[in-house]
Amino acid sequence: MGDYKYLCGGCVKVRDLAGKTMMRHYSRSKGFTLIELMIALLLGLLLSAGIISVFIEGKRSFVQDDEISRVQENGRYSLRLLSRELGMAGFFGGVPDSSDVSGGSVTTDCGLTGIDWLLEGEAPLEVVNSSDNATDTYYSCFSDDDIEAGTDVVAIKRASDQPLILDGEWQVTPESLVSTRYYLHNKNRGLGTVELQQGSGYTDIGTIATAGNGSDIWEYYASIFYIGTDDGVPSLCKKELVSTGTGISGQLCLVRGIENLQLELGVDLDADGYADQFVSDNTDPPVGLGANADQIVSIRVHVLARSINEIHNFTAESRSYRLGGGTTVTTPADQFYRLALSSTIVVRNPTSLVAE
Repeated sequence: MGDYKYLCGGCVKVRDLAGKTMMRHYSRSKGFTLIELMIALLLGLLLSAGIISVFIEGKRSFVQDDEISRVQENGRYSLRLLSRELGMAGFFGGVPDSSDVSGGSVTTDCGLTGIDWLLEGEAPLEVVNSSDNATDTYYSCFSDDDIEAGTDVVAIKRASDQPLILDGEWQVTPESLVSTRYYLHNKNRGLGTVELQQGSGYTDIGTIATAGNGSDIWEYYASIFYIGTDDGVPSLCKKELVSTGTGISGQLCLVRGIENLQLELGVDLDADGYADQFVSDNTDPPVGLGANADQIVSIRVHVLARSINEIHNFTAESRSYRLGGGTTVTTPADQFYRLALSSTIVVRNPTSLVAE
């Protein structure tokens, strides 16, 4: 028969096949006491709380860093965008006198009644200083509260960066004009007459696109940049001459989180090509009694960028930001991160910026 065993208190007697009995002692198995279990649970809770606290703080730091980096990126991008547009203001593909740029009509304009403002190049750079709800007395395409009060508005008219046709030769593919868009036709390389009309109006495009005939064609742009709101967030927005040919567009927000825009006009008083002073003022036109546009040789752009969401690591307090020599902006007591940036842009086409 095989081995057998039976329990005896804390021992076990084992009898083998030879009939010998051996005693083997085993220690009793014990579980956790209630106190030990409570201490283990407490330590586990403390450890879990520490891990959760580290996770939450890490997430807050990530959100904070992400918001700050977005503010920096949006602020710099808005400056680059405005700098490029301002630098191109008044460029009409070699046309020496911007007052020669006019023609056509639109269904929805943005100037005073009876003025084809969108298609009039006489004032290619217009600045409204510290706008308010009365801005629409000139820019009729705006309604009250479209523009954040106290911010500046700038209107820019220009030609495209590159010509579509240069000296009678196509520079783009496909070789065609969009029927509803507006184009400048500069004859004799800018020394002849100028036409501004929709692509559908150029019925003689085959003759225009003849190599060496001196014809240049550029796309025409007219835009108004301002601070509006996008889903409750202050943003750099614009209205522009739309490609459908019907006139001014609705609000197009380009950069979210841009809370304020201020422009200082660098005015050359002694005609030496350098700015003698920077002023926060309207141009003349459109508003009148402001800086003459033909004296503007540079512009300082100041933007105040804001985070999209509040950062809970920050203390809620009011802060003041100086945006140029004449404007100080005081913010409400909140937890938004803000960054003020500025840049100075040379106006490249001052001779075509004419006064009223």
